[in-house]
Amino acid sequence: MRRTIALLASLSFLFLASATGQSQDPLTDGPAEYTPLAFDETPGAYAIYHDTRAGNDSYIGVCFLGGNELAIRLFEPATGNELLFTQTFYSSGDAVDPGTISLIRGSFSSSPAAERLISTITDCANAWLHSRERLEEEPDFAVEENAMYDFRYWVPVFRVFAFGLERCDPATGLGAVKLATAGIAQSGDDPAFFEYVGLPARKKGPSFSIEPGAPRTATVDGYSVPLDMNWTEGSDGIWRIARESPQDAAFLIETIHAADYGDQDVFDLIKMLVLNSGCQLIPDDLRIFVFNECPCVFYRVYDPEGGMVTVQYKMFITRDESRFSMVSLSVFESLYEKNRAYFDSILF
Repeated sequence: MRRTIALLASLSFLFLASATGQSQDPLTDGPAEYTPLAFDETPGAYAIYHDTRAGNDSYIGVCFLGGNELAIRLFEPATGNELLFTQTFYSSGDAVDPGTISLIRGSFSSSPAAERLISTITDCANAWLHSRERLEEEPDFAVEENAMYDFRYWVPVFRVFAFGLERCDPATGLGAVKLATAGIAQSGDDPAFFEYVGLPARKKGPSFSIEPGAPRTATVDGYSVPLDMNWTEGSDGIWRIARESPQDAAFLIETIHAADYGDQDVFDLIKMLVLNSGCQLIPDDLRIFVFNECPCVFYRVYDPEGGMVTVQYKMFITRDESRFSMVSLSVFESLYEKNRAYFDSILF
């Protein structure tokens, strides 16, 4: 049954989870102080992980609802077992304390993965809490807690990209918890989060060879990029290569005004664009880097409608103190792999 995000916080079957297990002497220490855990996140932002520890095969999703509350979902493909609940979080000193849990569907005793789900989430929350100040200065790093945690600034909620990689089987890559996808839910029943069952099989896309043609130039707001005659400009301002589909590759230059984004910087904008692609993010080889003092991002997305994967490049060129140009290149993955040097040469 589908529920709205607003309703998720008020469903029945409430119970208080156990605290962290730290002992306290009420005669000498006084009452513990519990502070609602503040997630600096966009409501609806979610991260879904693939858990392959100990022969397990399950997906664990966390979605920020607002305040100190998350929606947490487990799905096991082999059996179809699903567990969905909401949970509030508090902090006491440097430890996370679980708050109220509201069960929506499933059972906490339905499988070994379901039985350990709360402890897995609590471990992630503690690792994030202990590293939160460092995240303000470093975009990505790894720390040792109960396992090795790999943090990336753009990953929603806990900023965890993976953990337990040091225990992986080097031959199979299995045995850890890795980010499978991430995004921002557009509604309380968005299937991208609430019905996620894994990445579907990909369809084969176009893979023809491209030879450089006579030069031509794409110009927007005084900023120019050299293209060639393989590209045709549409009435919407997008340059396209269209041989086997209406859009095998697309190129666009847009002017971005800093005032439209308040106190957010370019790297905040990159995070927003990655999570709001409108498709299913494939995070495996996502790269955020700087080229010639220009911030860039490379990532791949799966389009559920077309069934194909697209490579996305974005480069941000500062024009003056108030604006910059965003250059976007989008290519079917199969076409990009066939002509990597050609497409990379447009930007680099």
